[in-house]
Amino acid sequence: HESEFAGFYVADQQGYYATEGLEVTLLPRPGPETDTVAVVMDGTADFGVTYGAGLVTARSQGLPVTAIATIYRRYPLAFMTLASSGLARPHDFPGHTIGTLTAGGSAVVFQALTTKLGLDPDSVRQVETGYDLAPFFAGQVDIWPSYIHIQVLTAREQGYQVNLILPEDYGIHLYGDTVFTTDQLIQDDPDLVLRFLRATLRGWRWAVENPAEAGP
Repeated sequence: HESEFAGFYVADQQGYYATEGLEVTLLPRPGPETDTVAVVMDGTADFGVTYGAGLVTARSQGLPVTAIATIYRRYPLAFMTLASSGLARPHDFPGHTIGTLTAGGSAVVFQALTTKLGLDPDSVRQVETGYDLAPFFAGQVDIWPSYIHIQVLTAREQGYQVNLILPEDYGIHLYGDTVFTTDQLIQDDPDLVLRFLRATLRGWRWAVENPAEAGP
């Protein structure tokens, strides 16, 4: 439950889903390792949110899922390091540790970034983490894949000075949060998909226009 998903919560709490004749349950992602495409594919959820690259990856694997809206035109990912660590650019990464890289998201970005810069991705050791930043603050994890409007703000609010390595500064550009569903649902009930999308986008418009009320 993060402000990252404010538009969905607004659509629910403002009654936009109900207006479209829908009763929607919002399922929080348990951890960064959770594959939201798999959650939709196994029928646990009808719709999901993933990264633009995640949909490309899923389709390349033959999974019948389709994007119906891109909420974030830019992928707000940064690789965050403590300012005291001296890690200020990707070339400083080798020999250090990085928090969990999510399939189709930060993993794709990290691979693209290191490949473009001629770095060995295996020179950085991945450490399994959750959403709790405590291991990062304690220096147990050197590099934390972060959303600039969530974990980065959390770190700064707690008084930490951090460096941000932005993939887009190195020519890596991807879509961020993308709403998707299965090809089967689109085929079987296009009106349901349309109503869900219409209510969701209405919620996002309200959230953007009323950030103080829509925030956490």
